[in-house]
Amino acid sequence: MDSYLVVITSAQEDKFIREHLLRKATSDQYWIGANDVLAEGHFRWMSKTPPEDVTYINWYSGEPNNDGGKGNCVVLGTVQGFFWNDIVCTIDAGFICEQN
Repeated sequence: MDSYLVVITSAQEDKFIREHLLRKATSDQYWIGANDVLAEGHFRWMSKTPPEDVTYINWYSGEPNNDGGKGNCVVLGTVQGFFWNDIVCTIDAGFICEQN
């Protein structure tokens, strides 16, 4: 479908996505395109080619915490009010995509 996991680059874009999810969420967590798989603590937008550094962030309090050494991927989660959380990359979650 020529789309990829969303890349959030500003507070305005992040707020728009969170407000939409608060009204229409059907999942507890949603994947976005950031992870630190290549270098711990260095989050990149892997859905971009080439990958780009994450420059805007909106972590939940205490995040990123590496989720016991396994939290390399980023979700927006309902428990956190759709703020960012790093978790294990293999969990079952919804996803937010965008197109060029």
